[in-house]
Amino acid sequence: MMASRDVPSTARPVRAVRLGPTDVEVERRADGTLRMRSPHPLGAYPTKLTERLEYWAVRAPDRVLFAQRDAAGAWRTLSYSQALAQARRI
Repeated sequence: MMASRDVPSTARPVRAVRLGPTDVEVERRADGTLRMRSPHPLGAYPTKLTERLEYWAVRAPDRVLFAQRDAAGAWRTLSYSQALAQARRI
């Protein structure tokens, strides 16, 4: 993929990113180590690795999941549905 330094910042699309709570509990240990953890429990998470891939392959099958420039500078892309099809062939 192209490094962000290769594209002027004004040319990159900007979108809002949702973040979870930012408060943390900090434990300062005698050896100087700081242990930081969220006081909030994790939400539900997928039981299998491909669950989110399957989800997005249904809802946005043609959306690009991966993109990379080839030697000639053209974009090579892989959509969610293509990635799921390839994962199922493994």
